[in-house]
Amino acid sequence: MKLDDVDGLRIATFGSGPRRIVAVHGITASLMAWNAVARRLPQGWSLVAMDLRGRGHSRDLPGPYGLARHAEDVLRVAEHVGAGSDSVLAGHSMGAYVAVLAGARRRFGKVVLVDGGLPLPHWRRAPTWTRRSRRLSAPRSPD
Repeated sequence: MKLDDVDGLRIATFGSGPRRIVAVHGITASLMAWNAVARRLPQGWSLVAMDLRGRGHSRDLPGPYGLARHAEDVLRVAEHVGAGSDSVLAGHSMGAYVAVLAGARRRFGKVVLVDGGLPLPHWRRAPTWTRRSRRLSAPRSPD
């Protein structure tokens, strides 16, 4: 594993192959969340994982810490490591939402979403838990 910093963002490169995976961790994780995946990389691949702004070794970077800012940081890291249009962008949990935003702004060969990445509802329009639970409750049986 090779460590580096890109504008204060900590990145780790696992493997040395020319084909790249740029990996984005979930909300409470760090770049080390991708360690198990990195250990199983096939020949010819490398995985570049980053600590998102405000987390891990990037925790001291100033905000804002929203999804859009994280996507900007991912794009900066992808450019820094030379991730071409044949590269894979992978995101886990909150990182999947970040990957969707980053993938919409730059061409990647593939975008892999693990346990996240679906559209987020607009918070003001999102149903409260009470209303949602009523809709999800079991249907009444006909008398």
